[in-house]
Amino acid sequence: MARKAREKSSSGIYAVILRTNKEVFKKKHYNDVFREILTGQFGERMKGVRFYDDSVHILLKESENGIAADMKPVIISFARTYNRENECDGKLFKDRFRSVPVETAEAEAECIRYLNGGKKAAQYMMRGENSVAVPYRKKQSKPHDTENNEEKQKDHTVDKEPEIKSQKPKKRDTMPTWLL
Repeated sequence: MARKAREKSSSGIYAVILRTNKEVFKKKHYNDVFREILTGQFGERMKGVRFYDDSVHILLKESENGIAADMKPVIISFARTYNRENECDGKLFKDRFRSVPVETAEAEAECIRYLNGGKKAAQYMMRGENSVAVPYRKKQSKPHDTENNEEKQKDHTVDKEPEIKSQKPKKRDTMPTWLL
């Protein structure tokens, strides 16, 4: 199934959320390494960053290449560094990064305030006092068979004795053996 395309920002500024499989950013060393990689890639286009134990929130301006092309070397470089230092391999990040376009100067100021320790910027970042999580696509539960539900309801009656099912003998294949 195809995934939803990223929303394009007319201002070129995005609030980016990158989530890890482990509590990678609990150690200050990895915060510094990630910040150094970001600074090397974005320079002054990086407007702010905030670390949590299992995620990092960034506000940045994209280049002419686009946000996906800008973030790719950052993600790969950090994952390689982390895996090399911890002698492990495999996926370090849960999914592809999430980006929300920031269109106005007020929204940008709100995001910068949040990244510097403030409590608001709910529609752009997932954590905080008034946060509104960007919805994940949840797995849809399979519809329950009405026959199974009716049978289960019948089995729960109190006065009914348990039925003993007799085992039927197995049927032999009626196909000739040379066809099997």
